Parts: sequence; structure tokens; C-alpha cells
Amino acid sequence: MKGQAKYVCHGARLTQTSHGNNTQLTSGRMDPMEESKKMLCRLESLSRAHSKHLALVSDLVLVLVSDLVLVLVSDLVLVLVSDLVLVLVSDLVLVLVSDLVLVLVSDLVLVLVSDLVLVLVSDLVLVLVSDLVLVLVSDLVLVLVSDLVLVLVSDLVLVLVSDLGSYLVSDFVLAFVSDLFSDLVLALVSDLVSDLVLDLVSDLVSDLVLALVSDLVH
Repeated sequence: MKGQAKYVCHGARLTQTSHGNNTQLTSGRMDPMEESKKMLCRLESLSRAHSKHLALVSDLVLVLVSDLVLVLVSDLVLVLVSDLVLVLVSDLVLVLVSDLVLVLVSDLVLVLVSDLVLVLVSDLVLVLVSDLVLVLVSDLVLVLVSDLVLVLVSDLVLVLVSDLGSYLVSDFVLAFVSDLFSDLVLALVSDLVSDLVLDLVSDLVSDLVLALVSDLVH
């Protein structure tokens, strides 16, 4: 308090200070009051030092604990956030990549299958059409050629037969006429030729003519 004496410990001496004057008490032997004051002074100084040390330790512990908690919390938050972001990004990338791969593979398979089916169908159709056209053309050519050959051969045979028939008929007629005239001359000349011979000759001539005509007709 202001106006009261203040005792300060200086080793074995007790100094009394006051405002306005300085009174120094020095004694070789202290009384119990002074000794108790001295003990109180020491206790106060020790208490102050202990308070300072305690404050320093508490500040240090607070700083350490706060730093440790901050580091742990920051690391935990960082790990959790990084894991969460990694999981989300990996899932998103996996979904996108899987969808993209599925779309690409499906498109590729569709294109390949469509191309394969188109090639197979086109080849099959080409083979069938070519075989059908070949069969039709071969049949048509065969029919035309056979008809043409038949017509040519029939015409040729008809011409040859007609020429041969006309030649044979002309020779036969000539021979028959000559024979007839000879027979007539002979009949007129003599009656040695009988009616039977004449009938036989006429039947033979008629049979020959009929045979030639039937051959020409057929």
C-alpha cells in the first residue's frame, strides 16, 4: 500500500523502503518478525517463480497440445478428404471408362457383325444368283441349241431324203415308164405276157411307190 514500508530481501539483510526516504536496516541478528517476513518474502518469490514456470509450462503444453491436435486433425481431415476424393474420382472414372468401353465395344461388335452378315449374305446371294443364272442360261442354251440342231438336222435330212427320193422316184418312174412301154410293146408284139405277171408288176410298183412316199413323209 502507498505510504507503508516495503521489505525487500537481499541475502541476510532486510531492507525497508518507503516513499520519500530510504531507510536501510542492517543487523547481524534478526528478530522472529523479521525472520518470518523474510520467509514470507522467500515464499512469495518462490511462488512467483513457480507461477512463472507454471505459466511457461502451461503455455508450452498448450502450444504442444494445440499443435499436436492441429496436426492430427489436419492429417485426419486430409486423409479422409483425400480418400473420399480418391474413391469418388476412381468410381467416376471407372463408371465413365466402363460406359465408354461398353459403348465402343458394342459399336465395334455391331459393325463387325453387320459387316460379316452383309458379306455372308451378299456372297450367298451372289452364289445363288450366279448358280440360278448359270442353270437358266445353260438350260436355255441347251434348249436353243438342241432345237437348232434338231431343225438343222431335220431340214438336212428332209432335203437329203427329198433329193434322194426325187432322184429315186425319177429313176423309178423312168424305169417304170420304160418297162411299161417295153411291156406294152411286148404286149402288143406278143401275147406271151399274162395278166398275172402284169398284176404282180403293178403291185410291186405300187408297194415301192407307197414305201418311198411313207419314208418321205416320216
